[in-house]
Amino acid sequence: MYLISYNQIIDFVKQNIKNINTLIYKNYVPISSIIIGFVLLPITIKGIIYGLGFRITGIITGSFASWFMSLYGGTIAPGSLISILQSVGAAGFSKFGLLMTGITGYITSNSIINFIKNRFIK
Repeated sequence: MYLISYNQIIDFVKQNIKNINTLIYKNYVPISSIIIGFVLLPITIKGIIYGLGFRITGIITGSFASWFMSLYGGTIAPGSLISILQSVGAAGFSKFGLLMTGITGYITSNSIINFIKNRFIK
């Protein structure tokens, strides 16, 4: 049996902390873009959809969602915008939806961060 002591772990971290810091510093744009695109954006979109009145229990009376649903005149077609919003509000993103949201968020945030970096940070 091979056991690693606490001191060995601390020594390893101390020896490699500069490498980790360099890796993060050199790659902060893609790392930030991944976090924004695949973590923050889906959470934000889900929160907005929830705030509009699309909930697990259904559409909330008196909300934007109920007004929007009234525009459909009682007939909600599968795949319509309101059915997609209700699905996301009730169950969250599908794997494909999460992937597409993440990719879109990554590309957008990467472009914005690079623009700011190149324009304002010397």
